[in-house]
Amino acid sequence: MQDTKTSFDIIFVSAFGRHHWLAKELAASEWRVGHIDVTKLLGQWGEQDVKNPFGLSKVPDLNPEQLQSWQTMTKAIKVENGLSILLNEGPFEGSGPLKDFFKTRFSSHQVGSFDDTWRSGLTKQLASSVYLDNFKAHELSTEIPVSDEILKDLSTPDSRHSQKFFKDVPHVQNFEPARFSSIEKAQDGHFELVIETPYQGESKSNAYEPRKMRSRVLVWALTSAETEFLSHELMPFLFFSKIVDPAWSWQRFSYVGPAEVLERWPTQFYLLGHLRMPWTHDNLCLISKRDSSRNEVSRFDVWMRVPTIFRFNSNYHFALGHQLQIKLNERFVAKDFELVDLPIESNLAKEKLGPPRWPVYLFEDQPKALKNPYLIFESCEILKTHQAQASLRFQADLYANLEVLRKQWLAVEARAQQKTINREINMRE
Repeated sequence: MQDTKTSFDIIFVSAFGRHHWLAKELAASEWRVGHIDVTKLLGQWGEQDVKNPFGLSKVPDLNPEQLQSWQTMTKAIKVENGLSILLNEGPFEGSGPLKDFFKTRFSSHQVGSFDDTWRSGLTKQLASSVYLDNFKAHELSTEIPVSDEILKDLSTPDSRHSQKFFKDVPHVQNFEPARFSSIEKAQDGHFELVIETPYQGESKSNAYEPRKMRSRVLVWALTSAETEFLSHELMPFLFFSKIVDPAWSWQRFSYVGPAEVLERWPTQFYLLGHLRMPWTHDNLCLISKRDSSRNEVSRFDVWMRVPTIFRFNSNYHFALGHQLQIKLNERFVAKDFELVDLPIESNLAKEKLGPPRWPVYLFEDQPKALKNPYLIFESCEILKTHQAQASLRFQADLYANLEVLRKQWLAVEARAQQKTINREINMRE
């Protein structure tokens, strides 16, 4: 088999449809774009585990076309009354008819005791990829905007599929590798990548063929743990430090409940028990109703933040899930809540799943990546949150920066070319 080699202006190493918009936008500006979709190499996740449970807060500064692209890919729906939290003292809703009333009750601008700061800390913990204890949580840099509309991710593997998305997009080549072999840096500063893809020849062989690529810019959209799972050999090139292992991860439990109770619930909401106990385990849960169009009206998912050391412990999962079942029956004065499925980690080993889909890191753990203006890192380690608007904002800013970067390198190349021409003219004279 003959190796193939392609040159690009920019290559994305991405997954789960994260960079479809940006790749397409750059291609429209005649960038030569390579998109390497490593979704299938990051674990055998179920459909519900890949959807973003935290959704997107529709903040005012989002690019409208970018937002529309995300909504189309995710088949997003509006969450009734926005950020909803059921506290022991009663419900809170971030938008809707009582928006101003709830905002006055919930907001706190003082800095002092836990009684003054817990509201700010709570909104910063709900979708954060960084963990701090309750009384320090207000120090985090990202939060779920209290009053903005929230959109829920109802995407499917088909709606996220990169081959389908990029099929008719000029200037973009999409790849779904079977293996990621290596990354190196050439003497001219370009990145050289080698992946293996299924053989495209006439024979019906199951063999793979290497594809060698060159790119001036590389966008690396994986965490250090995802990078290591993808290939051990990639870590030293991309990260100075060892893998940053998350201390926590959000895991999904599935339940059924009485229809007459569930029909009064918003599409999704947070259930908070004891305010002064850790906002983890069954004390802080994200409850998300299933898609009613699939006749799952009595089924819902519960996301809990669980220590990574118990990630594959099915006995621990069962005890935690059963404990919440009892709480649900007590909280909603019903007897028909039932745990029906444990997290996928209860059935598959780490070798099959890889790193957590929705990790949460300790505040002091920071990835140390290679510093290079042409190497851009984007992951929840960098963004500090799992909500989708953070990624959209990052990519919108990145688009503007990349356009400036290209003007700079084109100017340098033009000057070099002119020098060559001048030198040839002088030699002829």
